[in-house]
Amino acid sequence: MPTCLHCSAENTLGRVFCFRCGKKLELAEPTAADLRVKKRTNVVSSLSGFVLLVAAVLVIGAGIRFWPEGDPLGLAPSKTGAKRVSLALRGMHLSEGTESVGSAFRESDINAYLNQLRVEALGVSGFSVELTPDRIRLRMHQDDKPWKILWMTFYPTFTRDLVLKPVEGGTVEVVSAKIGHLPLPAAFSESTAQRFRDLFEGEREMLVLKRVQEIELKDRAIALVVGQ
Repeated sequence: MPTCLHCSAENTLGRVFCFRCGKKLELAEPTAADLRVKKRTNVVSSLSGFVLLVAAVLVIGAGIRFWPEGDPLGLAPSKTGAKRVSLALRGMHLSEGTESVGSAFRESDINAYLNQLRVEALGVSGFSVELTPDRIRLRMHQDDKPWKILWMTFYPTFTRDLVLKPVEGGTVEVVSAKIGHLPLPAAFSESTAQRFRDLFEGEREMLVLKRVQEIELKDRAIALVVGQ
């Protein structure tokens, strides 16, 4: 790098006047060391730009994959369904120690019950169910804590989807799971299912489900039989 003969300041290559004192620099042929420094600086600058570009692409890609699903699953909540489900669950819960008791639930009634009576208590912003003749689909909307990035504050919402199928003995097994639009590998699907179980642990719904002996799925409905 050229050195000013008047103030001894080191100037970058290509300058004609000293950046400190303003005197004209006496130009000389750049040394091999100067050229190596300039080349190394350009390489580092190019690599930094490439790394930033790759990082931006990865962040955008991850954001798209984790972007929450928008609409609730299944039929819209019915007007009086929350009360019907609540009374049925209460009866099944109180039947412990007696003979088997069965009850059927419509999809629209379940969605009404969850969103009108249970969402706030469960600490989520939304919960919905879709029932087909062979699958149970669950979707949970949950607001995360605010994220602060530089001067901006974000309020992210995540959706978790879980697909189950009934098996013998009144139990279900996990078919698949995802967060937002990102399908989860089988190894992580069970941890998502545990999230749902933890949500209801100790609640009346879980106490009833633990006693289920038979599950019959229909289109937009489910029938449960609980035992002692």
